[in-house]
Amino acid sequence: MPGPARAAAGPSNIVQERCRWGADLDGDGFADPLFLWDPGTRRLSIRVTALAAAQNRPPQVLRSRATVFLRNAVPQ
Repeated sequence: MPGPARAAAGPSNIVQERCRWGADLDGDGFADPLFLWDPGTRRLSIRVTALAAAQNRPPQVLRSRATVFLRNAVPQ
């Protein structure tokens, strides 16, 4: 059984609607921006939807989320 293959990933793998950045990607009725800043809590939410494809396998949509607290930001 062969080991895992390496594949290049970059901006072309990130899923967004062309000319509609932050559009509703999953049809839940809410926008899906890549970056979402909340000045009240000083948290930056990062949501990435990527398209991954491997040889002899159908493409998969992968989602990843992270939240970063920016304590040195100036509250508004």
